[in-house]
Amino acid sequence: MSRRQWRLGAAASLVLSVACHAPVAPRPPPPAPPVQPAPPHVLDALAAGDRAWLYADGRGLRQAMLPDLLQAASALRADIQVGLATTAAQCGFQPLLAVDELLVEVEWSGDRQHSWAAVLRLGEPLERDLQCLHVIAPEARETSLEGRRAWQLREALLVWNDGLFVVASSTTAAQSMLARLSRPDPSAAPAKAAITGALLVANLAPPNPFDVDALGARWVAGSSGSRLDVRARFARDTSAKETESIVRDGLLQVLGSNASFDPGAEGVAERFVHGATVKRDGGTLDVSFDMPPLAGQTALVSRLTAIAVRGVRQHMAWDLSGEARDGVYAIARALVDYVGRTRAPGHRARFPPSAPLVPDDIPYGKRVVPNAHAFLHPSWQDIGYSDDRPTFYAYDFVTAKDGRSVVVRARGDIDGDGTTSLFELDVRLDAHDVPVIAPAMRERDADE
Repeated sequence: MSRRQWRLGAAASLVLSVACHAPVAPRPPPPAPPVQPAPPHVLDALAAGDRAWLYADGRGLRQAMLPDLLQAASALRADIQVGLATTAAQCGFQPLLAVDELLVEVEWSGDRQHSWAAVLRLGEPLERDLQCLHVIAPEARETSLEGRRAWQLREALLVWNDGLFVVASSTTAAQSMLARLSRPDPSAAPAKAAITGALLVANLAPPNPFDVDALGARWVAGSSGSRLDVRARFARDTSAKETESIVRDGLLQVLGSNASFDPGAEGVAERFVHGATVKRDGGTLDVSFDMPPLAGQTALVSRLTAIAVRGVRQHMAWDLSGEARDGVYAIARALVDYVGRTRAPGHRARFPPSAPLVPDDIPYGKRVVPNAHAFLHPSWQDIGYSDDRPTFYAYDFVTAKDGRSVVVRARGDIDGDGTTSLFELDVRLDAHDVPVIAPAMRERDADE
């Protein structure tokens, strides 16, 4: 081998050696798995600006008293008892006891409900939930919304959203709730933190049909029972006074019913009443209940439920009867103004002839809108009174034959049970033709 050939071979060997020992470029790492979005939570639907909402922790309520409450509701009405039992038998479980969490939001426009939506997590598997859905709402028709399974109900839309059900009064309300769940409001974090751990929390602000400027309720479990705090600020002091009276009367009824309890339950009822505080400052009412454990105290829970239902009815009746009183006084003042306009020197003053009932029939259990021509009767025209708002009451006035006195009346039946309430107010002319409104109104069955 010549020196030249040897040099060429050595060079080739060197090149091969370097090539074989050259660093190998690292392989790119495998792509990271896509980040899975966190599953939505019920409270993700809460926004800081919400005006009317309620949150319930079904798991805590089941332990606190919910089964006893369902028994109490069944004891109040036979149709509720049959409905609950039938639904549980056909579903294979009691739907009301399967709710782990619930958030309900309502919007009103004035005193009318505008829309509502709810988010709930159920403890049963989806297929069992759907089986129960068709028991409760056999008309449910499966559809879809934004790629999600959905069911059109008679007056609502139900949507399945990654472990949560969204049910809403309309497609628009459902879409709004789904958007909230996908993009939670960061400014609602403090409210969510305050809610976490509570059995039930509620908030209400205007506009609403309940005559309250603000209402807040919080129910939390403790080591020796639970505590419920409620603060309500009413638009009118009279509403606060009436509610205070209803609450105090209810507590007295609990004590008065001790004789109907088992001996072991009497002490629990007394602890419940003695642990309650009721304070009112003008239009603001604060009510607190330091309650003993209620689980298993079905007799006491039944009694409390009956008293609470009666109290709600009384409050609603008081609020609605205020509508009747206001209407009667407005008509009485219109009659007084009529005399002032028509009085002529040398002639005795008179009220206009009687005016017919408006609406034409007494409303039973619902508001009625007077027809467009209701107040065209000459006597209504004479006093310049009309009101086209939906009402629970029918109004008229009856004038004496001599035209010197009038009885203004309002009649209604708020609960539709056939018992009619009556409100009457006298207006008369004195010896000097001055119209005088009676200092007090006569009332019969005002809560009906």
